[in-house]
Parts: sequence; structure tokens; C-alpha cells
Amino acid sequence: VYPFALQDVLTGKVNVKDAPYYHEGGFRVIPADISLQKLMIPESQGLLNVLYKFVGKCDFMLVDTAAGIGKEACEVIKAVDELILVTNPEISSVVDALKVMQIAEKYGTKPLGIVVNRVCGGTHEMSISEIEDFFGLHILGIVHESTKIRKYVAEKRPVVIAEPHSLPAKQFKQIAANLLGIEYSIKRGFFERLFGWWK
Repeated sequence: VYPFALQDVLTGKVNVKDAPYYHEGGFRVIPADISLQKLMIPESQGLLNVLYKFVGKCDFMLVDTAAGIGKEACEVIKAVDELILVTNPEISSVVDALKVMQIAEKYGTKPLGIVVNRVCGGTHEMSISEIEDFFGLHILGIVHESTKIRKYVAEKRPVVIAEPHSLPAKQFKQIAANLLGIEYSIKRGFFERLFGWWK
């Protein structure tokens, strides 16, 4: 439970400088409250006002939003300069992500690239090269389906902190490195090579 949420800032209940909490991973977070009592859709201008408060005070600002092209997602897309498309490799998810990209183009928001999530390597999945060609964008990274991720999501612990040397953690680090333009290569351990990528 966090003392303040994004909704508290947007409604003026809390000063934006008092809202972030410091995460052990070295970054500051303003979470959104998912309770029905505080359920609200942020307007893009209100969100912009919050984001502007942090200009020059941090290296990067990441805004997570709901999937799809609902009002909440569209307001966030309007408020930011760039976005990262996240999709599963199934065709239905890829088509939904394409709609998001089209909305982004409408608002002048630049897509930085694509993260392909929950990759299993099944025959029903589009290949990474097919997805790249479909969007005409660079693949920033892939994250394979993993019981570790589900476990740590349930525990509210980032896998990169809980198990920094696990394959999922390395894949998230690869994505971060690609965004930063830093060289990073994933080295698989013996058991990862033996049993494949799905651990």
C-alpha cells in the first residue's frame, strides 16, 4: 500500500513533489490507485502538468497505461512524446498494437519500437521478423513466457531484483540497454541452453 497515488496528484490533494516513493531499484514511482473509490481517467493536460514537474529532475520518465485504445490509453498517448509498443506474438494482440500505433501517429507521438512479450515459440505465434515487418519498427527486445515473472508479479517484486541472473531479468535488461543505446548481450547458462528459453 502506497501513501499517495497519481489520482491524488491529479485532483490536487497531494503536491506532486510529495507523491513519488523511492524504489529499491533506484527509481521513483507514482503508482495509480486501482480502487473503485479513486477510479478516474486522467486528462492529457493534467497528466502533462504532472510530467512537466519532473523535467530536468530525472533521466527518463516512463508512463505505464492500460492496453488497447480506450480513453485512458489515448489520454496518455496524447500526453507523452514517445511510446513503446508492447505486444504478444499472437495476431490479435499484434493487430491491437497496430491500432495503438495509428493513434500515436494521429497525436504526433513517436513510436520508439516494439517489445514482444510472453513468447513461447508456438506455431500459432507470429515470428519476430514477421512482427518487425508488420509494424516497420525495430524490435527493442523479447520476453519469453516465464513462471518466474508470474511468481514475482504476484509477490509485487521485480524479477530483475528478485533474480537478477535469471533469463527474464536478462531480457528486461536487454530492452533497457537497447533503449539507452548500451551494448548488452545475454549469456545463457548451462541449464538455459539445455532446457530452452521458457524457464
